[in-house]
Amino acid sequence: MFVPKSVRVHGGSVDVYGDAAVAITDCDYALSIAPFFKSHHLAVSETYVREAGEWRLVQFSFTALTS
Repeated sequence: MFVPKSVRVHGGSVDVYGDAAVAITDCDYALSIAPFFKSHHLAVSETYVREAGEWRLVQFSFTALTS
């Protein structure tokens, strides 16, 4: 069974380009997949567009970061 355990945020940024914005979060995501415990270092990216004065999410992705 897949069980989320924790998210540790290391940092993030938001850049706005007119009516578009990109948010990137650097984090560790820990989960349990019985009987194993795993932690993944990820960059989470979100892209938003502004329509009629409201921000709308148009893209959401996870990218594994390796060293």
